[in-house]
Amino acid sequence: MADMYRVLTDQLTRQFNVPEGELTPETTLSDTGLDSLALLELITILQNEYQELLSLDDADAPGLNSTLGEVAGWLERTFHTDANRAPAAAAEQGTP
Repeated sequence: MADMYRVLTDQLTRQFNVPEGELTPETTLSDTGLDSLALLELITILQNEYQELLSLDDADAPGLNSTLGEVAGWLERTFHTDANRAPAAAAEQGTP
């Protein structure tokens, strides 16, 4: 989960200007100031980065009251990630 947690917090700080010091695995998405539209934007960013579709219709899909740890776990399960998987952008540049 550590890798997906890092990806998630990187996106929150870069794309949504959430201060890194405010992010912990126990922080909820609503604690970060995201609303439902921003959550959809975050999901779209991650879909584009990993070139895989995500569905918020899944029973275990995150909501605004989900913690960052829960979201990272959901992303790992959904993307079937492992330590060797890199986002599409990094793969295109030839970096791991």
